[in-house]
Amino acid sequence: MANNSRALSDSLKLPRAALFACFAIIAAVAAAILASRYPLPFLWKAVPLLAYGVLLWMRPEAWLLIIPAILPVSDLAPWTGWLFVEELDLFLLVTLAVGYFRTAARPATIRLPGGARLLFGLLAVSYLISAARVLVPLPIFDANALSNYASPYNALHIAKGFFWAWFLMPLLTRTSGAQGENLKRWFFPGVIIGLIGICLVAIWERAAFPGFLNFSSDYRTTASFSAMHVGGAALDGFLALSIPFTCWLFLPERKLKENIFGLAILAAGTYALLTTFSRALYVGYALAAVILMFFLMRTGSAKNSGPARERKWGIWILPLLLVVLIWLLYRVFGTGGYRVLAAILIFLAGAFYVGGRTGSAKSRLWWPMALLPIAGLSVLAADMIPKGAYVIFGVAAIFLVFLVVVDFFNQGCASLTSWLCLALAWVGVTSLLVAMHWGGAAAVTNAILPIGLLSGVVFINQRSGYSLWRIDKRAIVIASACGVGLALLIPIAGNDYSHERFSRTGSDMDTRTAHWNDVLNVMTNDMTTTVFGMGLGRLPIEYFWRNTHGEIPGSFQYMNEAGNQFVRLAGPRYALGYGEVLRFGQRVRVNSGERYQVVFSFRATAPKTVLDIGLCEKHLLYNRVCSLKTLELQPADGAWHEVTADLGMAVMNDGPWYLPRPVQLWVANGNAGVLVDVDNLRLVDSTGRNYVRNGEFDRGNDFWFYSSDNYHLPWHAKNLWLNVYFDQGWFGLIVFSILLGYVLIHLLKRAWAGEQWAGIYLAAVTAFLAVGLFDSLIDVPRIATLFYLILLTAFCFLEANAGSKAIKKAI
Repeated sequence: MANNSRALSDSLKLPRAALFACFAIIAAVAAAILASRYPLPFLWKAVPLLAYGVLLWMRPEAWLLIIPAILPVSDLAPWTGWLFVEELDLFLLVTLAVGYFRTAARPATIRLPGGARLLFGLLAVSYLISAARVLVPLPIFDANALSNYASPYNALHIAKGFFWAWFLMPLLTRTSGAQGENLKRWFFPGVIIGLIGICLVAIWERAAFPGFLNFSSDYRTTASFSAMHVGGAALDGFLALSIPFTCWLFLPERKLKENIFGLAILAAGTYALLTTFSRALYVGYALAAVILMFFLMRTGSAKNSGPARERKWGIWILPLLLVVLIWLLYRVFGTGGYRVLAAILIFLAGAFYVGGRTGSAKSRLWWPMALLPIAGLSVLAADMIPKGAYVIFGVAAIFLVFLVVVDFFNQGCASLTSWLCLALAWVGVTSLLVAMHWGGAAAVTNAILPIGLLSGVVFINQRSGYSLWRIDKRAIVIASACGVGLALLIPIAGNDYSHERFSRTGSDMDTRTAHWNDVLNVMTNDMTTTVFGMGLGRLPIEYFWRNTHGEIPGSFQYMNEAGNQFVRLAGPRYALGYGEVLRFGQRVRVNSGERYQVVFSFRATAPKTVLDIGLCEKHLLYNRVCSLKTLELQPADGAWHEVTADLGMAVMNDGPWYLPRPVQLWVANGNAGVLVDVDNLRLVDSTGRNYVRNGEFDRGNDFWFYSSDNYHLPWHAKNLWLNVYFDQGWFGLIVFSILLGYVLIHLLKRAWAGEQWAGIYLAAVTAFLAVGLFDSLIDVPRIATLFYLILLTAFCFLEANAGSKAIKKAI
């Protein structure tokens, strides 16, 4: 029997290897064709792809690191103009080409659970049916096919997000390791590296445009996700999925330097997250934090030798205490600003240490009597010394830090307990002095609440048998992560723009609900649509023609007459402000202090047609410094005419060299329902040098990129489940929902059993779905690919023996 099984296995190897080889050849040919056409210099695309291919040949499992690492940052669409084919697609084709060749003879080390295989198979069928509803019969392939989301080929654009993960499945089961050890060794670091890349881009964007600490501007971070040129939540979805993976660096087995590195990444990720000013993302982040805190405490407490009642008390109460503290600190910041918030956070850190000390006797109660004269002298000094409140607070904080250091290196000195209580109380009193000095009675009132709460918690933790926490490495790591989050969350969420955002929640919800009804109303009322949806990627074009408001966003189309190709700009049919026009442009390199002119040919058929031209510092959505020109196109006789517009002296790129700001030349048609044809567009300096590439539009969308800066509803369903239903109908929605329920239930069971990786995945998926309540998410292919990859790697862990000693050692 064994010989027969071996013979059967050997007989299957040849067909399987041949099948893999065919797929590999197809992927290699596709990669070569697309790379040859891709509008980048040869070395820029050839060297990275070849280097990656060599790495994969040597280490096939390296794709688990490289793909999630480059997924969020390999996005050059604002420079290349290519929307439907991206740099990531080229790397994924190389992954399949080399990976399939190298792993064809390998058996699968992990087999996905049967339920997962069935659900992913049904979802693949749903994607194929919905794509076929759009692409059969095959539409004409011209310059417009891959240029904008109104194209029927947008179906392929949406479908690739799922099918990239689908085609990676054979590599995943052959390279993740028998117990998923390669996922921890490669995939987890890959996601974290991708998060680091996004954080660096977000920090540059904030520093270069609104200012690193300017949280009152309405500038919302987009980082390197070009798909947000028409809104959406690509950055939100990525941050929701990736930030929980930083918890991997905080696990008890990790070294101190890894903990510190993780805190730095968490701080940068939190900064990027908060500067999106996305209310749904804030909720998702809070849910992820509570889930991670709960399961880290629970798994850690299982190893704690303390009484079970202490463990259960802390696990359930501390997350609630954190929520209350966030609310109280938010009130503190509203009346006391940064100074009072910083003082309270220092008091919070001291309370954490003093309340959680182990191995020391309870404090003697002489220190409250000693506090009275110290507090009185502090009040007098605050009045007599210039800025005395800050000076006295600094002295008290230094005294507390000194005692904490001495106590820590003595591993909890019983004789210092009362002194630590005195120092902590002194810091609390001087924090109130800072509040009075800066914000008056209102600030003092709000500052008393968190100080009183924390003082009570410290007293309970010291003098009762129900300890909420104890000072150990795990507690310090969790507290540090919470402190980093609070130090960033409160100032950013408490600024004027955030107040405005939250104050509009009710009206924005009404707008969102009305939009959801609009999305449903543009669907045709027949059984096929109900079951299988309108087809992948059809929302933009269906909304364009069939929305009930009669609103039509600006658009563009490439036209060809007698061999001459040009672009036709259509004006919007609503008047919601200047920012609602569609800006059609290209990134250019200009020199500050140089005078520039725009030269182009136009054809207008309506009188008093106006065309806006801008040369602006612009990352994706927001203009910063601009040279603007508004032209009335005359004559409007339907014939071609050439016009020259003087943009004056450019003052762009005059900032520091380490904060370069991209510059975009754009044109916009703001005339409602009016068409304007544009051709032979050039940007020239005083010497006649042209800075525009493909200004004749002979190569279609090469180097041209468009954006709608403020009005984004026509391009998105703005709800994950509604988006699936619109595209794939009830069949796709039911399969998708069952898949989510299946993975969430299994992750919850594993996390409850103490498997820490499951807590990380549960937090990531939960945060992602929270954002999905108000955004489509998977209509951005690279986000969809990452989401489905995370689900597949979770299934790999579920199938592996995660409770074995091998898994515990690898975590």
